[in-house]
Amino acid sequence: MPLTGNGFTIKLPHAAQSSPETVNTAAGKVTTTVYSDVNDDGGFVVAMAAYPNRAKVNLPGAVTGVAKNFSGTVAVNDMIQFQGYPARQVRIDNGATNGVPITIYLLAVNVHNKLFQLQYVLKGAAPTSAPDILNTVAGTVSFS
Repeated sequence: MPLTGNGFTIKLPHAAQSSPETVNTAAGKVTTTVYSDVNDDGGFVVAMAAYPNRAKVNLPGAVTGVAKNFSGTVAVNDMIQFQGYPARQVRIDNGATNGVPITIYLLAVNVHNKLFQLQYVLKGAAPTSAPDILNTVAGTVSFS
């Protein structure tokens, strides 16, 4: 299902639910809208947060924050370019949500000082390489 957020579009497998969220960053609290397309096996979480002018997006800090929020361990943390923007491609192992073990695949992108995050969450231990569905969905992302 096509989704248009603040500064991006993406095509998720199903309709997403949206909720406002305040995120703690090194620059202070940042408010964003989080979109989720989640089922019993896991799913996608997408968000884009605009940082204040005085602050800079901290990709390593974003990775650490996601791992910490889910009590996980960063297993892969590759610096890449995504559509010409600096990004991190990450796998977080041994995470948990509500006591359920999860693996998180994260694409974090700095788009003109906005932090775009695409998370794919799977219950339990997951393959060491990103599932095809994540690459398919990531291929639908465009920034405005």
